[in-house]
Amino acid sequence: MTLLRNGPFVRLWTGQTISEFGYHLSLVALPLVAVIQLDATAT
Repeated sequence: MTLLRNGPFVRLWTGQTISEFGYHLSLVALPLVAVIQLDATAT
């Protein structure tokens, strides 16, 4: 039995992948929005 045929594993893997993508996107997007919209400094 392969892991990709295991339903609970696929749901866990998909959810974790989406979560990690959102986390890393927020690391870039939030400071960028602060700099552009609020005229904040890069630090």
